[in-house]
Amino acid sequence: MNYVDPKKVNFMPNLDPKDVADWFREQAKRCVEQANQFEEMALAAEKASLLLHWGTVPGPATPLPPGAMTAEQLEARIRRKSARVKQIASEFNVSTKTVKALLSDPSSRVYEAERGWLKIKQQVQA
Repeated sequence: MNYVDPKKVNFMPNLDPKDVADWFREQAKRCVEQANQFEEMALAAEKASLLLHWGTVPGPATPLPPGAMTAEQLEARIRRKSARVKQIASEFNVSTKTVKALLSDPSSRVYEAERGWLKIKQQVQA
């Protein structure tokens, strides 16, 4: 095997600053394209998850009728991940008053904890 002296080999040809800047712009363009693809895939996966869970994707395309949210839907949503009243209201396309009415129901297992987070009451086992 022949030894190559690194001092005698020019690994980088003479580049002017414009060439380097163009290369960085091209790399940035590819990163932005990859980020956009990832974002689209994540959004599609979230919609698919909602479709499997609820049978529909709540939102502007398929809004739920006002007041159509049930205590069971609220509890199932909070079991998946805790949220605040405003977030739940926008997800289900209902008013915050509707969500608060479900929370005030004595039979509701969901309650508003500290800092407005909705949680599920733990059953006391005797």
